[in-house]
Amino acid sequence: MYKVNGVVVAGGYEQKGRSLIHGHPIPADHVCVLLKSAKEDHDAPCVLGDPSENGKLFVGGFFALPRESLSLVKLDPLGKVVFAPYSSSN
Repeated sequence: MYKVNGVVVAGGYEQKGRSLIHGHPIPADHVCVLLKSAKEDHDAPCVLGDPSENGKLFVGGFFALPRESLSLVKLDPLGKVVFAPYSSSN
């Protein structure tokens, strides 16, 4: 889950092992995420490649999102939704 100023703007799946987006290296403090949901018309935090193609977040796109703005969403054994800070070891 990607949040900006406490508001969820996108969600998706981390693409572990991916180091490039559109031929550009992903910054060390960012994570590649395949978006499954996105707030319409929200600016991408890190544009890698053509800004006219990926300057805005969209579902189905790969984006470099800042680690500090990510949270993990999981279900506990009882089915309760649990939020946790992002960690690359999760």
